[in-house]
Amino acid sequence: MKTAVIVAGVCRFTEISHTSWNIFPDADWYLSTWDITQTPYSPLTRSSIKEINAIRHKFKHIEISNYKKEYLEKSIEPAMRPFILLEKILKITKDKQYKRVIYFRPDLVLFKMNKTTWPNLTQMTLNDFNESDFDIDDSTIMVTDCYGPDNWVSHERRQLQDSFMLFSWNSFAKFVENAIPITSHYDIHVSYYEFFERNNIVMKPLLSISPVILRNNIVNNLNKTFWNELTELFNEEYSQNDHLGKFTKQIELKEL
Repeated sequence: MKTAVIVAGVCRFTEISHTSWNIFPDADWYLSTWDITQTPYSPLTRSSIKEINAIRHKFKHIEISNYKKEYLEKSIEPAMRPFILLEKILKITKDKQYKRVIYFRPDLVLFKMNKTTWPNLTQMTLNDFNESDFDIDDSTIMVTDCYGPDNWVSHERRQLQDSFMLFSWNSFAKFVENAIPITSHYDIHVSYYEFFERNNIVMKPLLSISPVILRNNIVNNLNKTFWNELTELFNEEYSQNDHLGKFTKQIELKEL
């Protein structure tokens, strides 16, 4: 099954996260990111070129978008940011006959799910990777996130997590092409859920992987490498700072 792996979002902590991206080594990898990297819960930004150069070797093609012109200076909702990046990859890949698309964010560390050792999970290696775990068709999408599997697809709250998503090509194209109606809802996780529900696409957890989003406190905790340790760091940062809002529209650009 011809596969495109799309890493899209702000490049931060990629020197740490990319070492765990040991899936689909023979797939075509695409990076779509911004020209700046922003510190979560802070207006501080800097050029993303060092982050991009550190992982450039993994990618067939890289798109770098202008954060100021394409987002800050436009009257669009924050939820549109990933679609700006994904639309560019869709345009350049639409005729390449991919059957499967994997989309995840750059600050994501991938762990091999193992019920026996949970929550002391170790990062993905090629020996852990099984392509059949990623079989997909037009009637289904699969997701993971940085929480426990019960929260990846929450039918009770009608929410869908979006850190790591597995699509068929047709479902991915439909998803990206419907960016405006999808992002019109106040809760993007609810909006994702309702979009796939309306289109009769079944949402399932992808149980072979459990990822973690890296936050600022990883810099002083590089010795922490297990899933449970990084999850604790993520939760600590979230509980202390989430009231601030992750990404303000007023930014300060630092020199390299």
